[in-house]
Amino acid sequence: MLRALKLIIFAAAVFASMSAIPFSEHTETVMRKDWPSYENGASVLALPQFRSILEKFDEDDRIRVEIRYPGGDSGRQWAQSISHWFVTFGVPASYLQLLAGSGASDQLVIALIDRR
Repeated sequence: MLRALKLIIFAAAVFASMSAIPFSEHTETVMRKDWPSYENGASVLALPQFRSILEKFDEDDRIRVEIRYPGGDSGRQWAQSISHWFVTFGVPASYLQLLAGSGASDQLVIALIDRR
């Protein structure tokens, strides 16, 4: 009986360690009023939120950049614009994911998700 209990505890510990995936998320919020009215490399890089994500990005299969945008065509266009800028500055498009639902109509949330 004691041996079976030890075996169950050991199996539970092994399962728990295998299912626990290290996870971290760094988020930045860009407000519509802060987005440059004229987009160019310098004006986009002037956004500290954009630079922060670029600085923390690492090309690893377990990393994703989620761009959470306000619903509607305008929000989607905004998200597509910033995703193009990420690609321009070296983030492969395969690492980017656009998701509706930033939480407010005047903000874009950029989340760097690291599952290493």
